[in-house]
Amino acid sequence: MKLKRNRTHKNEAKFFAYLIVALIFIMLTNTSTSYGEQNRTIDSLKMVIETAERSLPSSNGDGLKMKALGILAWKLYPSNPDTALQLATEGYHLAEKLEDKKYMTYCLRTQGTIHWSKSDYPGAMECFKKAVIIDESIGDKRALAGDYNNIGSIYNNQSLYPQSLKYFFKSLKLREELGNQIDVAGCYNNIGGIYSTQSDYPKALEYY
Repeated sequence: MKLKRNRTHKNEAKFFAYLIVALIFIMLTNTSTSYGEQNRTIDSLKMVIETAERSLPSSNGDGLKMKALGILAWKLYPSNPDTALQLATEGYHLAEKLEDKKYMTYCLRTQGTIHWSKSDYPGAMECFKKAVIIDESIGDKRALAGDYNNIGSIYNNQSLYPQSLKYFFKSLKLREELGNQIDVAGCYNNIGGIYSTQSDYPKALEYY
């Protein structure tokens, strides 16, 4: 009986390893813009979710399902935002259950982006500000800079320029500390754009 149980554990471990490899492959190749490739990626993610639910112990299956839900939500939101929002919310609750704060904020950012795409600015702001609280608690400066940038963009969309600038400058400060010049340039562009919109061209030129 003990031998059979050991074999079962070994088979579960092998199967879990296979799904991990499959999920990593999907994550590395999920940037394709081809319609056919997008559909194949979505089908693969659904397979990972279904298999995790059916065949793995909860401790392993929940983690795989959480990651697959997050990626699938991001893939689906341009074409099916309502379904994507449900998936991202489910992924968030799984991440919360597993106390995976990084993935909680990943799912919150996905939810926020979906609300934003639907012009639901209060919903988007709620998600991004929740992400700020969590990212601050774990000291994730890179993610926090992105949160601030998202909040600044939401304010900008509503022509609330002083609030927008406040968050773009918060994002800029962190990105300068991190030394990512591409992200820094993006902040300069956002700040310059606001000053240009306000017809403050000398100030805009400082950042463009």
